[in-house]
Amino acid sequence: MMQERLDRFSEVSEGYARFRPRYPETLYQFIFSQVQGRQRAWDVGTGNGQVAVELAQEFSEVIATDISASQLAHAFQVPNITYRICPAENSGIESTSINLITAAQAAHWFHMDFFAHEVPRVSVQGACLAIWGYTLLEITPRIDVLVRHLYSAILAGFWDPHRDLVNRHYQDFQLPFHEIRCPEFEMQHAYHAEEVLGYLRTWSAVSKYQGKYGKDPVSEIESELVAAFDGRRLRGRTPVFMRAWRI
Repeated sequence: MMQERLDRFSEVSEGYARFRPRYPETLYQFIFSQVQGRQRAWDVGTGNGQVAVELAQEFSEVIATDISASQLAHAFQVPNITYRICPAENSGIESTSINLITAAQAAHWFHMDFFAHEVPRVSVQGACLAIWGYTLLEITPRIDVLVRHLYSAILAGFWDPHRDLVNRHYQDFQLPFHEIRCPEFEMQHAYHAEEVLGYLRTWSAVSKYQGKYGKDPVSEIESELVAAFDGRRLRGRTPVFMRAWRI
């Protein structure tokens, strides 16, 4: 039941793997600075495994979990990463075995009360939990207006209520652990118009819109967005927020 209700990305898993943005090195450096042991990390809601791959460079073993088999079918394959299909709240991971838990643009899909019980069960003393997400892509004022129009007007009513947790930078989550003060980060990348369009089509609300109306909502801004790029590759930024706790 949980998977049926909360899996919003199986239908766009290939696009998700191709077009979702990559997190900056400074973000990983901060997380690793908060962790003492490097034995085992758990990446929750791993999607295509982009965070798990980064963790695998620092940890002896990484367990990466997701409820979407389709997402995991497109995941990066690395020898010390083990992928599992399971919910965040019932991982099946051995007790007292995890040094670091991460969840990138995923925690708003969790049943947080149950997840808050799973975290200390699997964690070693002093382990770190880090969850983060990102807001809307910013490129130029003309392009930003189009992206915001898609997000707020065309897709109004198609965003899951969980999305509001992202809009509020996960400040709703009150976890019974010692919170770590986190800096702000941002992703930077030079985009072609086709890359931005591909990314927009991975939005969960786009899939819901298509399911109802049988047409692509991104097409409503596509020609204007392509014209705004004018064949250029333009640098964009995406603000990233993070919350972290010591277990």
